[in-house]
Amino acid sequence: MALALAPRGLPRLSIAKRADRRSETQPLAPHRGARLCSAVLLGAGFCKSQARRACRASQSRHAEVDPASQAPVDNEHEPDRLVRYTGGNVTVRAMRATKMVQEVVSQHNCSPTASVALGRALMATTLLANGRDEGESLQLRIQGHGPIGSIIAEASSALTCRGMVGNPMADAASVSELVGVGDGSTLRLTRTHPYWKRPYTGTIPLKMGEIAEDIVQYLAMSEQTPASMGLSVEWDEEAGCVKEAEGWLVTLLPGWDETEVSVVEARDLSSHKEINVGGKGHIIVLGAGLVGSLCAVVLLKKGFKVHLYERYADIRSIPSAGRSINLSVTSRGLRAIKALGGSLYDDVVGNLTTKVMGRIIHMPDGNVLFQRYGKDDSEHNYSVSRIELNKFLLNAAANAGAELHFNHALQESSDFATPGDVGSCLHFKVGKECLKVNAECPVVACDGAGSRVRYALKRCGLTDFTEDLLTRGYKEVLFPKPEGDGFGAKGEDGGEPCKGQFGLHIWPRGDHMLMALANRDGSFTGTIYMENEGPDESFAAFTDTAGGRAKCIDFCNKYYAEAIPLVGGLDSLVNQIVQNPTGILGTVRTSQWAVKGNVLLIGDSCHAMVPFFGQGCNCGFEDTLWLSKLMDRFCCDDGQVCLEKCTSENYAACFAAVQAERKPSADAICDMALENFIEMRDKTGDVKFQVMKKLENRLENVFPDKFRSRYAMVCYGGEGNVSYANAKDLGSVQSSILEKLWEALGGMSPEEVNCIDLAQAEQLIDQLLVPQQEKLGIDLSTIRH
Repeated sequence: MALALAPRGLPRLSIAKRADRRSETQPLAPHRGARLCSAVLLGAGFCKSQARRACRASQSRHAEVDPASQAPVDNEHEPDRLVRYTGGNVTVRAMRATKMVQEVVSQHNCSPTASVALGRALMATTLLANGRDEGESLQLRIQGHGPIGSIIAEASSALTCRGMVGNPMADAASVSELVGVGDGSTLRLTRTHPYWKRPYTGTIPLKMGEIAEDIVQYLAMSEQTPASMGLSVEWDEEAGCVKEAEGWLVTLLPGWDETEVSVVEARDLSSHKEINVGGKGHIIVLGAGLVGSLCAVVLLKKGFKVHLYERYADIRSIPSAGRSINLSVTSRGLRAIKALGGSLYDDVVGNLTTKVMGRIIHMPDGNVLFQRYGKDDSEHNYSVSRIELNKFLLNAAANAGAELHFNHALQESSDFATPGDVGSCLHFKVGKECLKVNAECPVVACDGAGSRVRYALKRCGLTDFTEDLLTRGYKEVLFPKPEGDGFGAKGEDGGEPCKGQFGLHIWPRGDHMLMALANRDGSFTGTIYMENEGPDESFAAFTDTAGGRAKCIDFCNKYYAEAIPLVGGLDSLVNQIVQNPTGILGTVRTSQWAVKGNVLLIGDSCHAMVPFFGQGCNCGFEDTLWLSKLMDRFCCDDGQVCLEKCTSENYAACFAAVQAERKPSADAICDMALENFIEMRDKTGDVKFQVMKKLENRLENVFPDKFRSRYAMVCYGGEGNVSYANAKDLGSVQSSILEKLWEALGGMSPEEVNCIDLAQAEQLIDQLLVPQQEKLGIDLSTIRH
């Protein structure tokens, strides 16, 4: 099948600095001079007999492939072609695309490594487009932190394609270095069709930067399709051009069976290192992020032997860049640290955090309003650097005796359905080697929103989950330290004053918003949220080009003129918007967290949420607190591990109890986080909403034993049965009470809030709210900072 080339590639983007090194051919790619048949065989080599039968059938059905010939192919004259065969439960696609890649990269005058990167992207998109509905087209967009900028490739079901890179002359020692993987790096695939009402877009974090491996991850995460892909673009140093380009894609169809097909990432682990880990009183924790590190400390304090495995390098060895990706921690989450005793809680609060008393709303008309979080100054949140908190907890785990293993990337081929009720088989990629760990103890998975454990469990039919991505994303914006008290609320028009460093700043602008939280050094870390795609007001429109920057300048002047001097000027704000990477926003919901005594999912690995209630970290920390409580019940005596109780039955009962306790609350806070997005983006600038918040605050100060705001219950609850789920239920009742008071007065101004009929308010509370509190067994007196 011939490949047609679109008349020209997409327009070039701006030029970046050129590196010194030449490119490499990606490992696993077909050998130099290999025939198309060899590419099929190599791709199918990751599958068992079914794929090999597919390859033999493919050879016999295509005259241009001679299965009997062993002579090298004349690459200079061999035409580009694509072969596809579907047999059993496996689809194999293989292509030769040398001429296509040569033409596109020459149009853009790409450097050697940029040629390799763009060639891989072109072939990957073409392989994915093959077999789609007639008229369908795909766009692959890779956005990393490296010198190449964006990589964009488009292909249609008719196999026409085109592509571009942001900085064609950029070069590096490898494609992964050229792409530059880091926080906020993304791979986005957009599918369009003339008959569809809107495009379908899927976005995942970029993990490897090698394109083939990231495509495989995308297929697993967004389309639940196990796959293997190999892409090879060979550069001819003497000729100064692409010498050869080949690729293959193997996908496993629904109904595939492990007796037929080996999972790609496993690679044949039997020929690699194999060890046994665990025993009585041992627990493996996967993921050394915030939740995993705290979980390790909790278990170590009880006397468990903890083996902590982390995909990436030791975060403590990464030098600080002077910037902070902030998160909000509250007493609900910090309770898990306080329960550990010692100085840990005081060290976190005293040395790492900054108080946040409430929201400081910057209105479009220039007014600045303060909305308190709690009923008074005793209730507040904390702003903390995610990186510094992670380092602190990881040090605590190391000091408590955790056995740490970094650069161990868990593979989806891991098996949690092994015989028995405790134990599993973990497959790790350690550098270029594979390690098989026979876990003879329970596993607690804290490996984040992209959890490989969650995917492995789904592959085995042990759980199911959804990943709902917002069409909006975010970019970080740094505010330098302001002079004086900063940009706070002065308390005009009868409002309360608040110094700038003690507020969560919000610029609500309807379809988008800007936020900022203080750092300990007095600077602020801001975040701008808006649509990813769109012709005008979107991240896609604000490219680092003359046209994109012009649009961004107009946008900033129109909506954020007051914030411009606070960010360091217009150039600073525009540069950060057009150049900083785009982050992903989404919600993960998982049906089954626990599998017998083998494995338990907690934290983002089973309930990742959008950040608009600031409870992602707090919810994960509360998971560890409940795990601690239930371990005490099932596996400990007086808070210390009891080896006689470390049975499969007790672990299974403990894990099941964690899921039963936590899943309803996790689902509830995921819902409330999405609701809070609308509140922060739209409602904080609404006059009625501002009045209702003042009314809510008045009621909880006058009737603290009967009425506490939903926000207070969420952030400062946890004890007294004030769970996330119960806070959500009570919040709905409270909203109805506020509406009734508003309607009784025919509306009210902020000044009239103090003049409401308190007797009527108490009557409504007693009739509607108190019975529900009694039904749920809620004790509001436990809500405290």
